[in-house]
Amino acid sequence: MISSDTLLVLLERYTPFDEAEHAHAARARDLLAQGVLRSDRTGFDPGHVTASVFMVNESYTQSLMIFHAKFDRWLQPGGHVEAEDPTMLDAALREGAEETGLHLSPDSLSFFDLDIHAIPPRKTDPAHEHFDFRFLARVGAVEPHVSSDAAAVGWRDLDTLIATEQDAGLVRMACKARLRSEN
Repeated sequence: MISSDTLLVLLERYTPFDEAEHAHAARARDLLAQGVLRSDRTGFDPGHVTASVFMVNESYTQSLMIFHAKFDRWLQPGGHVEAEDPTMLDAALREGAEETGLHLSPDSLSFFDLDIHAIPPRKTDPAHEHFDFRFLARVGAVEPHVSSDAAAVGWRDLDTLIATEQDAGLVRMACKARLRSEN
């Protein structure tokens, strides 16, 4: 399990992008300081920490996404932190490899976004929230592989995602990636 102190340090070094992300960061910091928010998946009140990776092509025009069958939608690769993950970065790298077949270098990722989103009840898990620590990775022209965790994997156009996506967190990540292309 990744310690609350480690997660707090990661958040202290991070500058949120907008008011929604400021609120997410403040809430996560508060729950981590109280010892309520944990990185293992046993915490459901209010939820637990997850890790994901938003992979973009070299020109910041496309993102490599997976089609998540449980949620019936395209999302960035990511998921639960496992006991063998020493850091959130390691969790994001592992999830990216599991879901796309791509083994990224730790140097290619940077902490990029924090989102809190609701997860509906499923099987034995009650409704809860995911406090998703999201990392950005810029990758070359690669051919991903569909894994057991994804129904499909493919490159999605960022401008289309910004114009049509309903999930504010995905739109925020796409906007931040597009801003990097302008710098």
